[in-house]
Amino acid sequence: MLPKWVVLPLIGALIGYATNYIAVRMLFRPRRAWHFPLINFTLQGLIPKRQAELARVIGQIVAEELLTAEKLAEELRQVILKPSVLQAINQGVKKRALEKLPSFLPLAMRTVAVELIGELVDKEIPALLGKTLDKLEGQVVQDLELARLVEEKVLALDLDQLEQLILKIAAQELRHIEVLGGVLGFFIGLLQILFI
Repeated sequence: MLPKWVVLPLIGALIGYATNYIAVRMLFRPRRAWHFPLINFTLQGLIPKRQAELARVIGQIVAEELLTAEKLAEELRQVILKPSVLQAINQGVKKRALEKLPSFLPLAMRTVAVELIGELVDKEIPALLGKTLDKLEGQVVQDLELARLVEEKVLALDLDQLEQLILKIAAQELRHIEVLGGVLGFFIGLLQILFI
């Protein structure tokens, strides 16, 4: 038989690890509420029970602190006004113009016309896009309900998907919590030996 000074810390570590293991699993399970009428108690995992509230809070945090409508509109402006985008627009307009110019015109004349159109596009498109984006930005800021969109996406996640997402983000930390339970249980077992 093992001495008490070995058994108590091992039992403490086992109990500490097991309780934290169960506690971490109870973040996600049971998925459906279990009601115990004799003691008027309902058992349900934290995430399934509070998915709607979690979705609402995540939506608010994203919309108010992480990615505001103003910031999103500004990012869109920077992407749309990139030189590569403006160049693609120019190339597209020139190609379309070449297709639409009458074929009875000599190729040299059509080429000159297309180049003139290209120069005009280079000069005018940034200003026109800027004005359009100003209007669009105001509309995005006014109409975009980013919090609602994020909330709907989180609510649409199946509980298995939500669990996998949370575990993907926090698996290491949740594992540390389980191990910490074992370590604390071990030290509590050692303290028990001092009191015995």
